[in-house]
Amino acid sequence: MTSKDSWVTDGPGLSLSDTFDKLTAQPPFKRSEDKKGHDVPMGVRVPKDVGRWITRVKEAGPYQTTSDAMRDAVWLGLQILSLRYEKDPEWQVYLQAMRMDNDTAWEAATYEEEEKFVNNLETFVKNGNEKRAIELLQEKLALIQDLKEERRKERKRVLLERLNNHRLGGLLKRLEQS
Repeated sequence: MTSKDSWVTDGPGLSLSDTFDKLTAQPPFKRSEDKKGHDVPMGVRVPKDVGRWITRVKEAGPYQTTSDAMRDAVWLGLQILSLRYEKDPEWQVYLQAMRMDNDTAWEAATYEEEEKFVNNLETFVKNGNEKRAIELLQEKLALIQDLKEERRKERKRVLLERLNNHRLGGLLKRLEQS
């Protein structure tokens, strides 16, 4: 694949010959600020039917808010529009930096989310409700199974690491025994 043919995305290198499915298989882009906590408020008016479409996408997808769905739509749209400018070397550097920022943000979010989840399990165990902690762990593992292989492996690795760090690895053993 040459740089001339590459999509600039936050996922694996894509080329113009790749399918639309490969582009849309990327994890949703939901960050609202950069590493330093900076953001830029933006607003746009859309026709009612587009507003309804956005609402349907939010409800059907992994989005908690309409803003999450809008951020992902803008991110995907920007990648497609960027193909128009791909021959400009400065543009390539900028897009590569954006991809790196998004990748590291996803990784950091994985650690933060699993840490919060394990903290919640720990709270249940400390309060004598190990059964509920095991149920939640079982639900979480089922959700992880639905992820694409690369994300599933990383998410499960982080979850197991967090469980062991909190000395909750025994929950997993009890879950496997039940």
